[in-house]
This record gives sequence, structure tokens and C-alpha cells, in this order.
Amino acid sequence: MFAKSFSLVVCLLCLAQPAFAEKPKDNRDANKDDRVADSSRGMIQSDTVIGGKTLHEHIKDLSDNDPSVRSYALKCIPYYGEAAGIAVPDVVKRLKDADASPRVNAVIALKIMYIPTTQREPVVKGLARSLIDPNSQQIHRYEAIKALGRFGSLKDEERVAVMDLVQNINSPNFEVREAAIDAILIAGPDPKTGPDPRVTEALIFHADGYREHARSVRWKAIMALGALGRPQDPKRLAQVVTVLKSRGNWNSSDKIIRMWSHVSLMALEDKVYEKELEGIAKLLKDPSPNIRVQAATALGALRDKSHAYVGDVCELIERDKDPLLMPTIIFALSRMQNHGTRVMKTLIGVAELQDVKYVDSVLAACSALKELAPTDPEVKQTLQKVAKYPSLMEYQKDTVKKIIEDLKNPPKAPEKAAAKDPEKGVGARR
Repeated sequence: MFAKSFSLVVCLLCLAQPAFAEKPKDNRDANKDDRVADSSRGMIQSDTVIGGKTLHEHIKDLSDNDPSVRSYALKCIPYYGEAAGIAVPDVVKRLKDADASPRVNAVIALKIMYIPTTQREPVVKGLARSLIDPNSQQIHRYEAIKALGRFGSLKDEERVAVMDLVQNINSPNFEVREAAIDAILIAGPDPKTGPDPRVTEALIFHADGYREHARSVRWKAIMALGALGRPQDPKRLAQVVTVLKSRGNWNSSDKIIRMWSHVSLMALEDKVYEKELEGIAKLLKDPSPNIRVQAATALGALRDKSHAYVGDVCELIERDKDPLLMPTIIFALSRMQNHGTRVMKTLIGVAELQDVKYVDSVLAACSALKELAPTDPEVKQTLQKVAKYPSLMEYQKDTVKKIIEDLKNPPKAPEKAAAKDPEKGVGARR
């Protein structure tokens, strides 16, 4: 169903850009729901000296009376990669540290370090407690929210964290509110009961322009109302539709708010309308870079329903060549699931950019090529050339080499779709 795939793609799009710009110590894989067990690349021995001490010495320092010693140990432990997994229980304990600095550093460590699957639930619950701890500062809560985002869809007992995220949607800090909505999107709805009524109520509140004055929070709330799916309560669903169709959203002078109001309603109705697609596509040429990337994101969220506009997204990538926006737009293009010549030409063209400012874009293009054309000989040749680029750091070259290695046992190639398919998935005009 379109609505279900819309939810998944919006979550992935929330994660897309950070995934292409990771540093070696942040080994998350943003393309997997369970990104914890495989998150480390390589293995550093626990007796390796980092920051002047071995891993076991740093773990011992977590109990030191001096908070500066505890904080320093927390900064060093993530660098041990997979070996740091043994330190997770001790790091979780520091979430309740009496000093604010070790508490924050413990959250940051859990955001980037390797976490064994067996420790996933205790970490999620520990981070969730940090969100409602009366002693937590705004920066502490913000980092805890970001850390929760790495776990993808929350399962079973982990879902207690969702209600703690809801409390932070009402934070006085707009960045905390925005991050909380992102994390709720990534956590996803309960697969059995759908979106929690309290989540929906909070999102409705912040989708209202009279109540929420931060535009970025408002349009993310609107996006989330569509991405999390239809509430089971008909009255609650009616409230969602009302806020999406309200004058301040449906006909908003803010193009992003207006666009996501229409896209979210299409997701809830499980229909796509050609008139709406045309409106989104026009925004790809908007003077504002932010609006252009949002339009591409929306088309990516609509997946194969937006096939008729893959050429417009390709043109945007080739025309703008903005290194800050290209990774997100490329990811959106890959979500549109078009395997035509036009798409391949655009992605290979980006992959061939050797200027260091395009490194993230090159890596994004490589990931997209792997997904869209895993058996294409030209794709393999391009990836082999990219793996030798002097503009890439060693860990980035390793990422490309891993893609090449994965292509040796590719999945069954999908059937090629036409570059233009204006009628596919399109409902009646309104």
C-alpha cells in the first residue's frame, strides 16, 4: 500500500543526509531498521591505547570520583569500535550521573558507539528516562532524542520511549521539538494499533499555525501526521483531516507547509492525484533551495507514484550541483524506484565528481546505484573508479569497496520502469 511505503520512506529520508556524512567513529547504517548490531567497521583491540589508556582502564575510570575523568573516559570509549560493546552497561549507568557533564557525554557516547543487540533495550530505556529526568538540561534532552533515532523502529518494550518523546514535543526549545518529531517518525507507529492517540494529539497541536510558530516544527508535524498513518478513532482521523485542510495549512502562503499538507492527506487517503504531483514538481524550480529539496523529498516519499517526474529531479541535481543539498535529493531520487537511462546517467555523472566538496554526494550516488542497478557493468566500473579517488578518505573508500563487494552477490535485478509514466498510481482529479 502507498500509505505504508510513504511512512517508511519519510523515515528513511529523515535519516538520509547524516548517513552520507558520518565520521569514522559514528558507524551507524541509516538504511537499516536495526542499525545497532552491525554498526562497527573493523575491530580495535581492547588493549589498544587510545587517549593514553586501554579500554578496560577507561571503563574503570567511569567510576572515578572526579567527573572530569568520567567525562574523558566517555569521550574515548566509542573509538574502540565493536570492542566498546562491553562498556555499554557502564556507560548506561552514567546517564544518571550526579554531574551534568558526564550525563551529556554518556548520551553522546551511546549515540555513536557500537551497541550489541542484547544491550539495545536497556540503552533505549535509559535514553528515554533522560528525556523526562527533571535534572536534564535542554542540550541533554536534545542529544538523547538524537541518540534514540539510531535505533529505527522501536519494538515491544522499547516503545515506552515514544511517550517520553511526546513530552518533548512541547519543549520551549524549537530544536528539541523538531528533533522529537523526527524521532517519533523514525520510531514509527505501533504495527498493531497504529499511531498512539497522544502522539496524534501532540502533532495536531503543533501542526496548527496559531499554536506553533516555528515553521520547521510545524511542517514536520504535518508530515508526521501523514507518515504515521490513519488513526483508528474516526473522530481523531477527522481532527487530522481538519488541521491538514485548515486555511493556514492547505492554502498556506508557506509553500513547504502547503505542499506537505497535500502530500500527507494523499497518504491518509491512500491515493495520489496528478494535480498535486504537478504542483510539487513545479517547486523543483523554486528560487529557494530549501523548497527545492523539500519538493524532491516529497516526490521521493511518493516512490513509484511520482515516476513521471524523475526527469525533473535529475535536472535539479544536474542544474544546482549544491553539495549541501545533493545527497538528500539523490536519496529521494533513488526512492522513486526508477531504473531508466536518465536516472543512471545522472547518478553516474555525480559519482564521477572528484572535487572534495562533492564527497557526500558521490557516496550518496554510489549507494543509489547499488540499489537501482546492482548488475549493471557500467555501475561496477564506476564504483571501482570511485574507490580510488584521492578526494576520499580511507574510511570512505572502504565504504565504496564494501558496496562493490556486496555487488558480487546482488539481489535479483528489478524490472526496468519507463522514464515517464504519468498515469501510474494517479487517482482522479479533485
